[in-house]
Amino acid sequence: MTCETAWEHVENAEAHRRRGEFSAAGDWFTAAAYEYLGDSPPGFPATTACKGEYMFLLAGVCYRLAGTRDQCVNRCKQGILVAEDLNARHLPVPEDEYWFERARRGVWYEYIGDFRLVGELAGVEEAYTEAKRIYRLGEDPESGMAEQEHLYLFEFFERVVQVSAETDDEWREIRHHTPFTKWVDYKLNTLPDALDDLFTRNEWPL
Repeated sequence: MTCETAWEHVENAEAHRRRGEFSAAGDWFTAAAYEYLGDSPPGFPATTACKGEYMFLLAGVCYRLAGTRDQCVNRCKQGILVAEDLNARHLPVPEDEYWFERARRGVWYEYIGDFRLVGELAGVEEAYTEAKRIYRLGEDPESGMAEQEHLYLFEFFERVVQVSAETDDEWREIRHHTPFTKWVDYKLNTLPDALDDLFTRNEWPL
């Protein structure tokens, strides 16, 4: 993979998305996901893999907007399998693992929860609950300490909810100064309705 190839796929996807050509946008986001996942070396943190997961989330939303539910579900199931595989590579957790690294493992259950939400699959709350359990094992860091794998989840949330930390005080507090467990609760109370609104409008121009 080259960065240029992946970015070209993303740029094509974004152009189709802005024009409301959601099926084509989903195809290009999927292609970008494969590029990023194909360049993900073994080990933790999987920063390139999480970008591929982000692309799968965007693809899933685009396919739902296009009315192609099967493709949406396929991308979401792929994303779940990748998250499960990345998590399984690092089990059992070493007893002497640094607390923040331990907490970071919860992110993969957040991805699973997001994929289940986008794909209308069962087990959304269970995935988020497991993410919170792991965050507590790692002393529940604040969102301001987020690494790249969390940043893509924040970006996905911002794009669906259409909120910016620069203009929204509540979101700025959540984004920078809130424990991960509280962030997950906030997402569960906000993201489902935002997705419903997005699919009802059937447009995603931003």
